Amino acid sequence: MKNHTFKPPQVSKQPRYERIHWGIRFTTRTTPDLTALYRLCYPNGKKAVSLAWLNQSTEFSLAVWYMDDGSYAPGRDFCMLYTGAFPYRQQTMIRKYLHERWGITGCVMQRNRQQWCLRFTRLGSQQMLRLVEPYIRTEAPSMLYKLGYPERRWERPIQERMNRWLYAWTPAEDALLREQYGCACAKFIAERINRSANAVQMRARKLGLDGWRADKVSDGNGSYRLCSN
Repeated sequence: MKNHTFKPPQVSKQPRYERIHWGIRFTTRTTPDLTALYRLCYPNGKKAVSLAWLNQSTEFSLAVWYMDDGSYAPGRDFCMLYTGAFPYRQQTMIRKYLHERWGITGCVMQRNRQQWCLRFTRLGSQQMLRLVEPYIRTEAPSMLYKLGYPERRWERPIQERMNRWLYAWTPAEDALLREQYGCACAKFIAERINRSANAVQMRARKLGLDGWRADKVSDGNGSYRLCSN
């Protein structure tokens, strides 16, 4: 970015959450190239995903993206992209694009009650790190820790599928869970959305749902309770 800046980067110091956070800041010039990128990535002044800029991505830009928002989970052998700034539909677009373009498999996973992220399977993580590793080694070796060294263990081929019972919950399923959990038993809800009762209970705990909310009623298809509302 040297040709686009006025001054060299400056080290910044910011106290936050009872800790000192260090960073590097620099200001860029206003140029037609950067303005075009801004309009592509910030339509209507808000950051958003579109196929227009996804189709311009390369393996190098994927490496830059991973060095910024990616992380590796040692011991579990999978990596993630923290893309919480985008809504669920745009996250799904990114997941489908990475799968169709580079064969990187994964799912959209809820990180907390407000944000979603991309969690890749072990096979998808292998493919992701194979693509970005050459660029990280040559361009930014200080970021090699994001590749999982020395903890990464890939001595034998992996055959797996993403556990759809625990991950990839849709907003519609979460809405149903918030409405019915505590009124209907977990098994009854699981049958409606084609998941396991254990997955329903785990997801309910993730959403902070617990306990019954009314008197017990049975309709012959499973005991459940009617909500007061």
